[in-house]
Amino acid sequence: MDDPAVIKAIQDGMKKRALFIADGHHRYETALNYRNMMREKDKNHTGVEPYNYVMMYFSNMDDEGMTICPTHRVIHSLKSFDGDGFIGRCKEFFDINEFSYNDNTEPEVRARFLKALETSGREKTSFGLHIRQRDAYCLLSIKSPEAMDRAFGASIPDVFKELDVTVLHSLILSKILGITQEAQERQENLVYVKSFDEALNACGNENNQLVFLLNPTRIEQVKAVAEGGHVMPQKSTYFYPKLLSGLVINLLGTADVKA
Repeated sequence: MDDPAVIKAIQDGMKKRALFIADGHHRYETALNYRNMMREKDKNHTGVEPYNYVMMYFSNMDDEGMTICPTHRVIHSLKSFDGDGFIGRCKEFFDINEFSYNDNTEPEVRARFLKALETSGREKTSFGLHIRQRDAYCLLSIKSPEAMDRAFGASIPDVFKELDVTVLHSLILSKILGITQEAQERQENLVYVKSFDEALNACGNENNQLVFLLNPTRIEQVKAVAEGGHVMPQKSTYFYPKLLSGLVINLLGTADVKA
């Protein structure tokens, strides 16, 4: 597209619109740093050099074709982990519903359990839980919206308290299991997986102790966090589908960009 009138119409239409970075915020920050570095070096800076621009793909955030998938958590290598004690502490904040199974009923129970997780997640923060060597899946549903307020007060912004990943990492992983924020960032006891089945089957590995299954983050939650001036927590969104690489290429040459 090289018609100046068409390009200007698009520019004018986008000028007052807010953009939300769904994927690629590190690339965007790198582009800004690169632009600033080049500005300092370029004594004849005009603002139309290629380094002032970065390629983006825009999508309607209400488009049904764009999906947010959940990322599940596998926990391993906790010292002195006690399954009964952990469940007992969770009962302070969560209602717990068990889905017991045997070798013959596991496939049917797993399907029913995952459906219950999805249904419960439409109404309140809910997690699926599987503890190694236990023939039961557990559905954890938060007892009240005030649970995060009681636990953390104003130390966590309100817009984060309704995010499933914040409840999981702050209330369960940190407060109940004792995995520090620093250890979580270093992924010392934590592995991220995309598939429900891969997560549940991970408990077959003797090094893994428990698995948490999450529902997808809702697009309106992503918007609320961004409008509050915050960045989404780590591994809270997995946007799908991903764009194919190499469809277009930004040649960072010396020719100026023509508006």
